[in-house]
Amino acid sequence: TTTTTTTIDPELCNLRNEDFELGSTGKNDLAGWQFLDILTIGDDTKVGIQDSGTANGQKVINTLDGGRYLMAGRSSNFYQKVVESASTSFTYRFSVNVSAAGNSNGRGRIYLTSSPQDAALSVPPLTGTNTTISVNGATSTWKAITFDYTPSVAGIPLYFNLESHRDTGTAFIGFDKSSCGLVV
Repeated sequence: TTTTTTTIDPELCNLRNEDFELGSTGKNDLAGWQFLDILTIGDDTKVGIQDSGTANGQKVINTLDGGRYLMAGRSSNFYQKVVESASTSFTYRFSVNVSAAGNSNGRGRIYLTSSPQDAALSVPPLTGTNTTISVNGATSTWKAITFDYTPSVAGIPLYFNLESHRDTGTAFIGFDKSSCGLVV
């Protein structure tokens, strides 16, 4: 059996600025993504959309295609609503590439919620979508992370969350090339 992901009607899965090419650099104009500081002391000043080749922490990050990426830092959450009303008839596939954005191992997670996340992270991930990420800070390799989700309840919205680990000592993490599709 072959499983593929298809391009689908934006009404079914509407991920905006998936390559982080839109908007200005930084965290103030993310063109579809919402930013949350999840540690009250704040994150690094370079959190947000950055150009390939930008130094963050102690490392220069080069993207897969020479374009921009999302520098998620070490204590930030970025989310957006991608499905207005989920169908139990569909299996949705979410993916993103991740890389360390500093010299030590970066940590984070990707997941779905049924409402917007908040700075206290009190909105729990939907069952089966909480994917923990750990990337080697000694390399600049991008690693693809993918998960599938079939809603058990029809009609709920789906919010795609990209998050760096919530502490001050973990290395930075970067995201690029996110996607949303249906498994057919």
